[in-house]
Amino acid sequence: MNGLALGLAFALASIGAAASAETPRSADIFVDPDSTTLQAAARLEGQSRHDALLLSRIASASWFAGQTPDMVEAKVRDIVDRATAAGQVPVLVAYNIPFRDCALYSAGGASNGAAYLAWIKGFAAGIGERNAIVILEPDGLGIIPWHRTLDGTVESCQPAGQDSRAADARYEQLRGAVAILVGLPNTRVYLDGTGSIWLAPGEAVNRLIKADVARTTGFFLNVSNFESDARVVPVRAGSATASPLSRAAPSTRATVPANMRLRISGSCDMGGDRRSV
Repeated sequence: MNGLALGLAFALASIGAAASAETPRSADIFVDPDSTTLQAAARLEGQSRHDALLLSRIASASWFAGQTPDMVEAKVRDIVDRATAAGQVPVLVAYNIPFRDCALYSAGGASNGAAYLAWIKGFAAGIGERNAIVILEPDGLGIIPWHRTLDGTVESCQPAGQDSRAADARYEQLRGAVAILVGLPNTRVYLDGTGSIWLAPGEAVNRLIKADVARTTGFFLNVSNFESDARVVPVRAGSATASPLSRAAPSTRATVPANMRLRISGSCDMGGDRRSV
């Protein structure tokens, strides 16, 4: 487990190495031969096609958002089936929490907490007892509706018709999702630690603890951003060793999917197809 967690954080070569004849990739992480990046390459020409083909050979995460519990179960099962047959581990992004992205670029999500947890159960059923890594709700702890920070400031995400109970509900939804996913015997679950230019480590730690990070494998950084390792790694270290987190979850690990490294972050804003599989 530790080796793969380290592989997520550090083992993949950066895209800058792509100029060589070697294709940067990880032997452990699933490379989907039917990815949306490869499909996009078929519609492109010249250097754009070359770049898309290169990206399609680098291990990347598969994003799931919306649809019914049965539909997401079938799609997750398909990815996990193919990854298992290849002897690799799929990285799956669950991205369907209510008030997702607070009506910004990636607005959407389940209609309420009950619908969300039903969706997560379908997502989990698609994994079953196979190996998988789950990146749980990018933005989920960075953008919380009607959330009050440690210094008492109410943040800017203030959807109409809601109040501070929406922030409480967000934590309940994440804790519920964590409970479902950590019940899978061979799944590693990571929560949203945001990034180096987003939340201060103390604020991020407070939110991670409320979302039950102690029950997960750890937390991720930089999924919704494009920060360099030089900026992200110190935040990772600061968050992981922050006193409240070290007491609440002494074995918590951080994974840092930096720019295009695992393409969790690299794939999230490409071509408007951020969430499809």
